Amino acid sequence: MWLMILNERQLRITRGWQRRFQRELERARCNPDHLSPRLHRAALESLASQIADFEGEIAEFENLRMAAPESLELGSLADLPDLLVKMRVVRHLSQEELASRLGVLPQQVQRWEAGAYQ
Repeated sequence: MWLMILNERQLRITRGWQRRFQRELERARCNPDHLSPRLHRAALESLASQIADFEGEIAEFENLRMAAPESLELGSLADLPDLLVKMRVVRHLSQEELASRLGVLPQQVQRWEAGAYQ
């Protein structure tokens, strides 16, 4: 399973990490650790890359929240686990709400999603 934000809690955590990395990028721009130019550039690029990853994950989750259910398509059976998670997000269901509808404990849905519904 790819790494994606699965719920509101993970969204809040990811936004927090994004802010921390952004602050660190701003701090690192003036090279306070006196790194060589090559290391300094690598450090800045690494921080910027991680921030971009966070932004992509946040955007994907937010876009799913606004998507219409009929806009998701199954390309192959291998994509089914991802599609199940995405459909839950599109339907604005928390893991707890899905568990209630299925008659299982919320931890079971968490395990299923963490294990890509194996």
